[in-house]
Amino acid sequence: FILMIKNLHPNLFTCYLISLIKIIKPKIIITAIDNSFKFSEIAKVLHEKIVFIAVQNALRYDFDRNKRRFEIGIQKQDDNKRYFLPNYYCFGDLEEEDCKKYNIKVFKFYKIGSLRLAQYLKYLKENKLKTNSYKYQVSLISESSADKDKYWKQSGVEEGFAKIAIFTIKLCVRNNLSFTFIKKRQYENLSIAEMKWYREFLDENEFNFLIKNSTPVSKTSFSSYKAIHQSEISIGTHSTLLREKLALKGKILACNFTPLQHFDFPIKGFCFLKDPSFEEFEQRALQIINIDNNEYQKQINNAHFIRLNEDNTQYEILNKNIRKI
Repeated sequence: FILMIKNLHPNLFTCYLISLIKIIKPKIIITAIDNSFKFSEIAKVLHEKIVFIAVQNALRYDFDRNKRRFEIGIQKQDDNKRYFLPNYYCFGDLEEEDCKKYNIKVFKFYKIGSLRLAQYLKYLKENKLKTNSYKYQVSLISESSADKDKYWKQSGVEEGFAKIAIFTIKLCVRNNLSFTFIKKRQYENLSIAEMKWYREFLDENEFNFLIKNSTPVSKTSFSSYKAIHQSEISIGTHSTLLREKLALKGKILACNFTPLQHFDFPIKGFCFLKDPSFEEFEQRALQIINIDNNEYQKQINNAHFIRLNEDNTQYEILNKNIRKI
């Protein structure tokens, strides 16, 4: 209580946390919620005495989103000015480019790739599991987007996210392609809400097709990673799994059917389509499925997307630095 009086701050909870941290006296404060404003708020006050580490756990479209919402008047302030990441352990070069583009305050970047992907590959090795053959020709990554029209004050955003599911289902049914749907939510109440959103936009046959071909969600057995790894092509809009599939030297097709440029995939060209007709979508998807994987990799430039060493030890950068501190 005395420390809270000494460490006066406009936000009472922040004042409490700063006081608690001063009592604990840690050498490191680390978070996997790299877009946490609370982490940044505390780091601004204490970074000279404590090492603050933010580890990226998903794509950071937040930066562009904050800028756009501020520009069109949805937000009263530019939330990008609130970020403060003294040490940022991120996916790759793209994050450094984005942080500079959107004026995100970062002292030092460490490009270590996706730790979840690294953990999945470690899991395969330790359990002597192989994913040499493709179990599915197509996997669709769930990106259910409830209340996105209201959030952006723009009609057609939710419909755009649903359209990619409708097109992918039609593609697989018409061409008799093996298919799996990668759900996002693990816990039952969240999974129910996720599928309720799809039910609003899909007809009965389309919805039943999704349910019948869904991959059960399991964080411990890395079900989502297994599904993309065992798919000839993964399809989505801007999911982190798309970038991780590319890091695995796999093939993707990203499509933005929404009216917002914000949801464009960072890589353009062969692996990206902007609001295509079904015929254009089908033609590109089949072309990617049938093309040799090496040829596909030549047609896209994903070297700076997610770092992934051949021996999958990039996470040791974080471990070594923690031990050193």
